[in-house]
Amino acid sequence: MANIGYKLNTESILGKVNKFLGSSAGKGKINESVKLIMSGSLPHSGKGSVHTPEEAAEKLCSCLRNAANSSGLSAGQAEAVSGWEYGSPVDLGNGTWAITVSPGGATERESLVPEKYGGVDIYSLLDKGVDHTMKQVWGEWHGNYTGSRTVIPGSHFIDQGIRDFEGNYGTEYGVISIVRS
Repeated sequence: MANIGYKLNTESILGKVNKFLGSSAGKGKINESVKLIMSGSLPHSGKGSVHTPEEAAEKLCSCLRNAANSSGLSAGQAEAVSGWEYGSPVDLGNGTWAITVSPGGATERESLVPEKYGGVDIYSLLDKGVDHTMKQVWGEWHGNYTGSRTVIPGSHFIDQGIRDFEGNYGTEYGVISIVRS
């Protein structure tokens, strides 16, 4: 029996692959595959794990809840700011996605705030705190006549949650940046 030999010109093959990947058809195929992988419709067998934008958003929500719980807020305050939720991912092209994470549930608290001023955003209040010189607002709260606090230290749990996510999970989830508005 005779051996049949052949030579494989890997440079030629790689050149053709790179030419295809650089073409509009190749780029379209890559973008289509990325969309399927990111939506969870196409299993990924490459090295490392691939997470969907929703998984990244859920992990960020978890980091924000954990930061609130460990920030020195009371149990009731931490519970009041634990309702993080996220929207649908938006395809920005080139394998990049954007997803909005925002406070969920009722964020307004009207305690001690006259109706004409509206409510107070509890997430912002507990995160940033308050230090102002305006007069105390007096009113009834839980059946007691009491005055508002004029200084409330911020716990900065939102920035801490973002730092925790970026430092521990950003690379794993492929997050490029988190923009706080």
